[in-house]
Amino acid sequence: MARAQDNARRRSRRVAAGSGTCGKSEVVRLILQRRDKGLPLNHHAVMKTHSRLQRIALKLFGDWDSALRAAGIAPERVRRRRRWDAQVVVRHIRELTKQGKPLNSAAVQRLDPMLVEAASRYCTSWEAALRLAGLDPRQHRQRRPDWTRNKVIRAILEIESAGGKLNRAALANDSINQAAARLFGSWDSALEAAGLDPSKVRRRTEWTPGNVLKSIRGKGRAGAPLAYSKVMPRSITAAAKRFFGSWDAALRTAGLDPARIRLSKPRCKPWTRATILAAIRRKHRRRKPLHAHGVRPFSLYCAGRRLFGSWTDALQAAGLEPMAIRGDRSRT
Repeated sequence: MARAQDNARRRSRRVAAGSGTCGKSEVVRLILQRRDKGLPLNHHAVMKTHSRLQRIALKLFGDWDSALRAAGIAPERVRRRRRWDAQVVVRHIRELTKQGKPLNSAAVQRLDPMLVEAASRYCTSWEAALRLAGLDPRQHRQRRPDWTRNKVIRAILEIESAGGKLNRAALANDSINQAAARLFGSWDSALEAAGLDPSKVRRRTEWTPGNVLKSIRGKGRAGAPLAYSKVMPRSITAAAKRFFGSWDAALRTAGLDPARIRLSKPRCKPWTRATILAAIRRKHRRRKPLHAHGVRPFSLYCAGRRLFGSWTDALQAAGLEPMAIRGDRSRT
């Protein structure tokens, strides 16, 4: 009996230390252990009290809801919905202040995205919410890190260990990109200094005439925009011009009429609550972006906010954990 308890304690310590030997069965065991102790199992509570368990669960299962389901627990039964108004927003901001947490909007978005969304809804903006809490927004704006070579390498390795994207395009608007160019000469050199192979990090489509045409036809069948200024990704237009001489020539080769494409208007999907939920779940299965700034088409996001009150509520109605969606960088 004593030996079994010692083994259980050692397994728990391995998870607490973030050991790579922890598997799905161990995560399930720890979830059930929390349940048996009467501890809260909603994602936010676990993130605050056992963040390493939360991170390992996300890495192994993809999201917290899937980890709960593997443990035989219905995610919707452990969620804690907060009723928001301006006073509740102010109270949460003051709690974060007491805890010494950063209060710039980007940091709070990572910590508690529902708080930022509620601030925008009930206080008009995050800065207005800070003022209501008696704080000066100028003192809490995000400051650019004082980058050094070691800090850049450490940040790259942290992103890599979290499963985030490290191709240059994914970090184009991040200060680490500019710091890497200044301190290492290029982003590739910074990756090499961190012990990573730049060629394996890049996420580029190797275009050929065949897959350019296949992509164009697929977009045509799906009703995606094919006008030169709207087609995505942009690399396809460059490849089309390289192989066919022009975008119009590529369209003709694919059996499409460029003139009709220029005159046609994009389809507008009549979103309903049911089709929104189906689209969210489909994108989740296919590991497509579902955070507010990455979900496509944008009309899905707008309809979700209109019909459910907020994008967070739409994600929850689809059975997903909004904070897990926000923290998952591996979706492409």
